[in-house]
Amino acid sequence: LAVLGQVDEKFLKAIKAVQPNVVAVSVSYPGICHSVMPNEKQALGLLVDHLTELGHRHFAWVGGDKGLNYNLRRHAGLLEALNQRGLKLSEKFTVDVNSGDRLGGWKAGEIMLGQISRRSFPTAWVCANGLMARGVINCLMQNGWRVPEDISVVATDATRVCVEEHPQVTGAHADPEKIGVTAAELLLKRLDSEDETLMDVLLPSHLTVRETSAKAAA
Repeated sequence: LAVLGQVDEKFLKAIKAVQPNVVAVSVSYPGICHSVMPNEKQALGLLVDHLTELGHRHFAWVGGDKGLNYNLRRHAGLLEALNQRGLKLSEKFTVDVNSGDRLGGWKAGEIMLGQISRRSFPTAWVCANGLMARGVINCLMQNGWRVPEDISVVATDATRVCVEEHPQVTGAHADPEKIGVTAAELLLKRLDSEDETLMDVLLPSHLTVRETSAKAAA
């Protein structure tokens, strides 16, 4: 059984009691089951490197699925990446909403736009995932902001949502298909062996530069 995303540990243990061959994808449950994780710290580092090379010094965070582990990890990864480069993330430019979809991205964009002005605004917005980035981009463009001429928007994501429409979203993450293949390999290995060793696999992230990132606006 492959468990995609975060579930309650009690639920996972109940599943294990019936089906011991379990792998968790994108969440780690040490001592309970196998896991396959993207290197999210690396992904955020790649995004920040890319944006700073383009001259960006003022960042914003757009998070969704408030309280879920992946959102907390990615936010922390952004803070660490900025800190290592002598940059800070203002609380004023940090927005976390309850949903992590397009509508959540739109709502987060509206909140952010209510806190900034044309004279003072973060030029680089880092989103928790690609769906939120889509919502943010739509919100910005319908409110008269240009992406990426005024604001660069990037996502901690490598799924097809980043390329399914224009502008295509710059993103960094592990390859989703590689994550799936690795999870399947762990399950099949357990079928052929009595070995009860649990593995936490961390897959490398890669940056793909697309249409939503450009040099920082003056």
